Amino acid sequence: MSRPAQIWSGLWVAGLIGVGIWGAGCAGTKEVAQPTSTGPAPTKLATLQAPLISSHSKLLFEDAVKDFEAQKKTNVFDYSSLERKFQAVLEDDPNFAEAEYNLGVIAQSGGDAARCRRLRQGDGPRSTGLDS
Repeated sequence: MSRPAQIWSGLWVAGLIGVGIWGAGCAGTKEVAQPTSTGPAPTKLATLQAPLISSHSKLLFEDAVKDFEAQKKTNVFDYSSLERKFQAVLEDDPNFAEAEYNLGVIAQSGGDAARCRRLRQGDGPRSTGLDS
């Protein structure tokens, strides 16, 4: 599989993850009835809430993806430029998992195996305060 195809498939997977996160955030709460009528009142279960992503971060991410798409059309990739753009997304919002994922894909495509391993092991920008 060529590098552009790997990146494209990675972005596609990131999009699916984003849809899953969005769906989890829309789950709402559910009431749980107690087994006896003499017990305490029904309680609400805690729900999983996806972190809210700022609109500015979304715009930065869309810009980075558009830059990737333009580079894909010319089949000439500037991985350092793409990395800077996705890093800017994480600096704006450290909860933007798709941007972190794409940094890993870029590290792998650019041949930076050590950084790719760090990102895979969870020692990437989100967990180290964006200092990698």
